[in-house]
Amino acid sequence: GSNLQVFGLFGVNPLFDINNQTVNLSGQIIWHFFEGVSQKGREFPIVAGEKYRKYIVQVEHIDGGIVFWKNKNNERWWIELSYVSGFQQTTDWFACRHEDYLLACNNEIPDIWWRTMQRLKRGL
Repeated sequence: GSNLQVFGLFGVNPLFDINNQTVNLSGQIIWHFFEGVSQKGREFPIVAGEKYRKYIVQVEHIDGGIVFWKNKNNERWWIELSYVSGFQQTTDWFACRHEDYLLACNNEIPDIWWRTMQRLKRGL
């Protein structure tokens, strides 16, 4: 999911800024960041109901298979991951690509699954 907690912009020092290039670019970066945050909708299959189609792909060595969700309106893909957080089972959704679904259909575990599971195991 979207758990953004920190936004940082580093190395900006007006004393060493030639023609205010860094300051101006930093202002543009901040504007684009807030524009993106304001335009981002909360899109997760759990709250979207009927506008999603669920796909369960059986992949060798993954108990229960890999669960994908596809938004029927905008065709965005999500991967559902269940993991233990603290002492409870948690389920979350992460944006992925159609290609990730196709890899799973070919009995290959997509990189997004591996990377996200490793990150979740480290508690990041």
